[in-house]
Amino acid sequence: MKCNLNRIKQKSSNQLKDFQHKKTRNIVDNIEANVIILGDLSAKQMASSEKGDRKSSKARTAVPTIQVTSDG
Repeated sequence: MKCNLNRIKQKSSNQLKDFQHKKTRNIVDNIEANVIILGDLSAKQMASSEKGDRKSSKARTAVPTIQVTSDG
């Protein structure tokens, strides 16, 4: 019984990974830009910072960038 449950969980995990891979591959293949920017924005922190306060540490978030080159 426990083995069957583990197999179902593994299958679900694999399906999720496959879905995510297909979607991200689709985005990369169909984009005309050469740079994709990923980030984690916090709406709560942005709302709590004062308007126009650019020096606020709450409003700043490090954003990693990924250089994407098209092969075709």
